[in-house]
Amino acid sequence: MPASRRPAAVADMKRLAIILALTLAGCAAGAPAPNAGRADAPVLRIVADPDANGRRPVAV
Repeated sequence: MPASRRPAAVADMKRLAIILALTLAGCAAGAPAPNAGRADAPVLRIVADPDANGRRPVAV
């Protein structure tokens, strides 16, 4: 990587580290998901698929 690109890459990595730290802190604090409690929020459930021998996620 050229020397002129390193400061931008370092700044990007610092931003990503801050975002990750805040996200993990929210998870550790038990923060609800952004759409938790909304009646119209789709729920992802695993249901049996009679056409296949496996399971597949279906939004209901």
